[in-house]
Amino acid sequence: MFTVTALGHQGWLIRTPRTRVLIDPVLTPHFTRMPLTKPAVHPPRRIDLAAFPPIDAVLITHEHPDHLDFVTLQHLPRGTPVLLSSHASDAARRVIASMGHEVGSLAPGRPCLVGELAVLPLPPYVIGEPGENEVDIVPLLVRDHAGHGNFFTSVDIVQVPEMAQEGRRNPDRLGVWTH
Repeated sequence: MFTVTALGHQGWLIRTPRTRVLIDPVLTPHFTRMPLTKPAVHPPRRIDLAAFPPIDAVLITHEHPDHLDFVTLQHLPRGTPVLLSSHASDAARRVIASMGHEVGSLAPGRPCLVGELAVLPLPPYVIGEPGENEVDIVPLLVRDHAGHGNFFTSVDIVQVPEMAQEGRRNPDRLGVWTH
């Protein structure tokens, strides 16, 4: 079994029978590092954090406040591994470590394993004019070892044919593809 649950905005919960991974979770109603504008997570939802399943790892694609939410990380048990883009700042790494979480890296082209899931961080591929693209974002391909499913997100960057080619090279077929 392989399930993907949308948590609002670009947050995801990916589950297999024995592994649970969060991608860019914002489990609070608002993006907490944007206090002046108080933008809300869409679609609106209510998450009972006390009933939330145990998490094996959190994958953070980049440091924007709508992807890296420190308040959400404070709600997770200490010691939960948090894997950040290899381009993340030392400041973000220090803050997450100060919460008691294990901090690791998601480096483009370097696969890692989280329980029953293989995680392949990809490069952004497109480097255009300043402001057109973001080189610190790590698109992710997550697949189940047993072949029950896979998930791809290009996050905040333009999808290009190289992403689809990488997706086809790894699993037998693409499963959930988000942008």
